[in-house]
Formats: sequence, C-alpha cells, structure tokens
Amino acid sequence: MLQETHQNQESMDKRKFLKGILAIVFLACLSYFAFRAFTQDPLRVLITAPEGYSQRFEKSFTGTGIQPIAIPVIETISQGQSDEIRGAFYNIDDIDYIAFSSRKAIQALEEALQKHPEIKNDLRKVELIAIGKDIDYLREVVGGGQHIIVPSEPSPAGIANELAKQENIQGKTIAVWVPRVEEIKEPYVVPDFMDRLEKIGLKVIRNEVYITRPARQSNLNDVVQNIQAGKVQCIAFTSSAEIDVLLKAYQKPLPEELVIACFGPYTTAFAQEKGLHVAITATNFSSFLGFVEAIEAYYDKH
Repeated sequence: MLQETHQNQESMDKRKFLKGILAIVFLACLSYFAFRAFTQDPLRVLITAPEGYSQRFEKSFTGTGIQPIAIPVIETISQGQSDEIRGAFYNIDDIDYIAFSSRKAIQALEEALQKHPEIKNDLRKVELIAIGKDIDYLREVVGGGQHIIVPSEPSPAGIANELAKQENIQGKTIAVWVPRVEEIKEPYVVPDFMDRLEKIGLKVIRNEVYITRPARQSNLNDVVQNIQAGKVQCIAFTSSAEIDVLLKAYQKPLPEELVIACFGPYTTAFAQEKGLHVAITATNFSSFLGFVEAIEAYYDKH
C-alpha cells in the first residue's frame, strides 16, 4: 500500500514537472514571437502619387500593418480658378459630353463653379462621365439633376467603351478635360484615349484644365535616398507619369529586390515598357482600397 502511494506520488510529481516544462516552453515561444513582432521592421511601401492622391492612398493602409511612405514625384496644379477655364464653356451648346480624365479635372470644375456659378446651368445641357470613385466626387460637385454616365470599367478605355454603347454616337462632340503636361513627355494614356473616342465616331475637343509636372527636386532626392538605403521594400505607382519621373530621377536600374506594384493594367503596361518587372497589378482599380488589397494579397503569399 505504501509502495503504491509512493508510486502515485512520483507519477503526480512527474506530471507537474512536465506541465511546468510545457508552460515554460509555451511562455518562451510567446515571448519570442512577441519580441519578433515588436522588433521586426514593418513592410514599407513608397507612394509616389501627387499630394491629395497620396493622402487618400495612405489612409487606405490603415489597419493593415503596412507602413506607407508618401513622397510625391509629380505635382498636379488645378487651373479651375484661372480665366482660361471659362473658355471650356464658350461653345457648350455644341458639346454633348464632358469626360473627366481624373479627380483633378473634377477639382478644376469645382473651382470653376465657385468662381462662375452660372456655369452650372450650362452643365445641364451635357452629359458628364468620369471613372471609379471620381464619380462620387463629381456628383458632390454638380449636385442632383445632372445626368452622369457610369462606365463599367474604371479607366479611360472604359469611358470609350461605355460611350460606344450610346445610341446615335456618330458625329457627337465630347470635351475631354485633361492635364497640360510640362517638363516630361506626355504618357500615351490621354492621346490613346482621345484616338479611341475619335474611332467610335466622336468629335473630340481637348481642354487642358490642370498641369502635371515633376515634383520639386527635394522630393525626388528623398525618393532616391529611400530606395538606395533600402528603406522601402515596395513602390506603388498609380500613373505612368510617376514611373517616368522616378526612373529619370534614379538614373540607373532599380534594385532587383524592390517589388513594383501598379494601379491597374494600363500603368502596368507602361512600367513593363520601361523595363520594370511588375509583381503586383491591382485588378480592382476603382479605388485605392483595391490597390491595398492587391499588395496585401501578394505579401500574404511571399
């Protein structure tokens, strides 16, 4: 009886000892992973979009664990308060559609309406068309009662495809609100867009309502330094102009380990033409959230 009791006691002691060891190992593992999570550098993504776009893009990373670093390499300057913008409405009776190539073009309209509120009556005579989330902004600017066409694909090509579905499109006139590109070669996106509109039978008027040009040199220097120092692991391009300006500023091939992400297939195509290996292409390019999701999905697999 005493022997059996002694054996039971030994068995209990062994179990307690094993439980203690397991508890120590478990706590050690927790401490290790907590230490790694605390000390490991977060993934850093360089955003090169112009100010305004960059701010919206940055907010889309909230809660992802990814650290965005926004250094615009191009700047966009609205001409909505200039007298030139009024010229876009001189022949409004001859215009059937106005297409806004970007959010900045809509901002130019907003500023023009602030300076010339009578323009809103002219707008009622035409149909407006924009892309992606820009449509929500356009609705805010023009208010109710304005007919707005919503393309199924959020791209300039999507605008052309949507207009091609309209009845009696042949011979109608569309004013395309686009940037005046300075100091860099204009990417082919806008010229191709206008050619496509002409091919479906539209008469196309180009209205340059804002300026696109390289950002100040200090921004470009910061971008180069961040890449050279390995402070960013990924670059997220939202336009062809950003790619062109960054490559000219860097003046040599980008590091092979740097992951290139592009906001949709058109930006990707331009990047590939410039010799970049694009690892991430956002298939949902109607909003920055879709771009962030594509970046997250890539790093979940790598």
